[in-house]
This record gives sequence, C-alpha cells and structure tokens, in this order.
Amino acid sequence: MKHAALILAIVFLLTLAACGRGGQDALRPTEAPTAAPTGAPSEAPTEAPAEAPTPEPTDTPAPTDTPAPTEPPDFSGLIPQIGKLCEGPIFPEPGKYLVLYAGGGLFLVYDNMGELIKTFSAVEDDSAFGSPGIYGEEGICEGVRISTGEYLGYFSHFDDMVFTTSWIEEDGRWNCYIDKVFDADFNELFSLEERRGEGLMGHDGGILHVGGDYLIFNRETVFHGSNPPEVRDNTPIQVIGPDGVRKGEIDPKRFPRQVMGVFGGEYLICGSAEPQDDPYYFWDEPKLSIWDVSGKMLMDNVHVISFDQYTADEEGGYGIMLSGDYLEDENGVCYDSELKRIDKIPEGADENSFYTRYGRVDFDGLRFYDYERSVFSGIMDGEGNWLFRIYNPRFSSDNDPTGWGSAW
Repeated sequence: MKHAALILAIVFLLTLAACGRGGQDALRPTEAPTAAPTGAPSEAPTEAPAEAPTPEPTDTPAPTDTPAPTEPPDFSGLIPQIGKLCEGPIFPEPGKYLVLYAGGGLFLVYDNMGELIKTFSAVEDDSAFGSPGIYGEEGICEGVRISTGEYLGYFSHFDDMVFTTSWIEEDGRWNCYIDKVFDADFNELFSLEERRGEGLMGHDGGILHVGGDYLIFNRETVFHGSNPPEVRDNTPIQVIGPDGVRKGEIDPKRFPRQVMGVFGGEYLICGSAEPQDDPYYFWDEPKLSIWDVSGKMLMDNVHVISFDQYTADEEGGYGIMLSGDYLEDENGVCYDSELKRIDKIPEGADENSFYTRYGRVDFDGLRFYDYERSVFSGIMDGEGNWLFRIYNPRFSSDNDPTGWGSAW
C-alpha cells in the first residue's frame, strides 16, 4: 500500500513538470519578425507594363456622355403677326393718316407705311366732326386737326360756312343760337355772341350764304294732328353783311313757300306748293322750286342735286336746308348754278367739298376695321386679307370703356 502511494506521487510530480515546459514553449514565438513586411513592393518593377492597345477608328463616332442639343419648338404659325403685312404702302394717296382709337381719349396716328408717328387726345363724341379712319393732309378727327393736334371744338358746317352754336333755355323752351361764323378755312368772319337776337335759329331755323350776305332764319315746326306739319317763321329773316354788320331784315311772307336752301350761291331753294308729310319728299321727285331774293319764282318742279344739308334739330328734319349747284327739271333737262342748260349733270355734283377736304377718305378695295370688341384693328383689302393690324388697344388693362370701374 505504501508502495502504491509512492508511485502515484512520483507520476503526479512528473506530470506537473511537463506541463510547465509546455506552457512556456506555447507563449514563445517560433520565429523573430523581419525588419519590413514581406509583402512590401521592391524598389523598381521587374518588368515594364505592356502598352494599351490603340482602338481602330470606325465610321460611327463613339457615344459621348452629353446628348446633342434639341431644336426648340416653332410656334410662329400659332402667333398672329401684327404691324405692316404687305409690300408697299397700306393705303394710297391722297390718304396720309390712319387714326385708330386706343380708348381713354387717346388716338393713335399711323402713316401709310404703318409707322406710329403721333398721338392726340380727344373725347369720342358723335357730335364732334370726324371719327377714326383714313384721312388726308387736312384731316379733322373728333374735332382735332390731325397734322397739328389743334383742338377745334364742336362746330357745324353747311355750304361754304363753318359756324358754332349754343342751345339756351329761355322761359322753359330751348332755342339754338349762332355764336360765330367762319369761312371754309376756319377764318372767323363775324361773331353774334353779343347780339343774340340776330343769331336766333329756334328749333328748325338755319343760315344761308346768298349773294354775299348771310340770311338767318328763326323757325319752328307746328304739328296739326293728322294734317301735314308746318314750318313757321317766328321772327323776320335777319340779313347780315359779309363784314358781320346787320343790314336789315326780310319779311318771310315774301316767299309763299318754305325756304329750304341756297342754289348756286345766288338763288333760294323753296319747297313744294303743297304741304308734305315727309320732310325728305324732295330726294327723288322734282317738287322743289327756285326763287330770287326779291321773291320771284324762277323755276318750279325741279330736282336739286344737293351736296350739303343742315338742320338745327336733327331729330325732326322738317327745317332742313339744302345747297346745290345743279338741277334737273321735270322733263329731264339739266341746268348749272347759273340756271343755264347743260347736256348732263357732271359726275361728283353731289360730293361735299368740305368732307372731301377734312373728312375721312374711302378707297375702293380697302376696308377700315376698328370695332370695340374685335381682337385687331387696322386695314384689310377687299378680300379680307390684313394689310396692317395691331392688337385692339382698347383691351389694355387700364382702359374702362364701360365706365363701371374695376371694383367688380
């Protein structure tokens, strides 16, 4: 027993000694590290790299990263062209100005090449002379001389005269008075503003330039129920000389028929022997007569080729005055301003020289286009093709054609 115990103790000690050496050997490295890592590159490459192959050129270019630019879309066919749209002038002579209304009292003036050359301000008013359109050198639009911008105001014109008038209320009744008289060049001849009674025309009177003097009629229309109305003289006819001095008066009873105008600057046009319901009965039938100032009838049953008309009160028309230089009798025989027979009435006998000089010019094959609610304003040819156009300036945001403002 003691032998067995001793043997076990010796085996145990030997085992401990073997474990001690094995532990130390396990902690000791097997090889010391080198000065530099074994994977470090050498100082120079051992062999030169091979050259990269050069690609062979091909017909198709190599694609790039940036795409080629794309052409922008063309909307020109959708956008209406404005301005001058034809070769040459947009209207011929004697036209010089094209006037378009821009709203707000502003008017635009273009030349015959479609260039904006000036503007002017005026009130758009049916009572003023002239409206937008094509004009000649002396054109007057809305009472304004286009060439200078001078405002001429409101005026009436008849025969070879220009005159200004006033409507005045007196004793509950309105009457029309002549204030100033001018010649066709707008040179003042005389004023009646301080001599109101001499310039009184009433409702249906007028003024005639006869033999160098000026005859002023004060008349009104009296209605007789179902019977034809009667134009009645309220006072004697006032006679004013060419210097504006009153020369006297004429009793209206000197002329048994209604005085209705001047013929050839020397004679009076008087009405039919029979009262007429229609104040314009004379247009197509030979029912007028010619008288001298002394009260002698020279011709009867004639048709006067009138080139101008005037009424103080346009609503009725019974007091209308005419002027003319040619006439035709009931047998078709024609006469000139001196009552001499001629072969035929000349062309243009009914044309008004005042309008030809100062008014709008109309051309065959041209159409002036300027409507308040249209998109464009300008000039068209006879087939409706635009020669010149602009966007309607009335559509500008600061324009208020209705007068209601923008509060709505």
